[in-house]
Amino acid sequence: MIGYVSGLALMPGANIQFQFWFTPLLPILIQMVGLPYWVTLPVYFFFFPVVGTNESGTEPVDPAKSHVFLLALCLWHLTIGPSDNLLERFGMKKVKKE
Repeated sequence: MIGYVSGLALMPGANIQFQFWFTPLLPILIQMVGLPYWVTLPVYFFFFPVVGTNESGTEPVDPAKSHVFLLALCLWHLTIGPSDNLLERFGMKKVKKE
């Protein structure tokens, strides 16, 4: 899945025309970063909103914003890799109450 989305993100000029093919996979890729769901939930709707950006919802979203985010997400998964819990991976642990 990471290779599929990376291939679409690096294809010149084809990011928007293939967006309907890979947009349903993006919440899964965002969750694979390893951050809590309450942090990652608004990220998807910020970069890939359901409606447009103006008051009536008809203005299309800036494709550069979503494309740069997709490139950064693919770069994260290709270099650092998917994680179950990112905070524990970097040494932050939950304090247990006794």
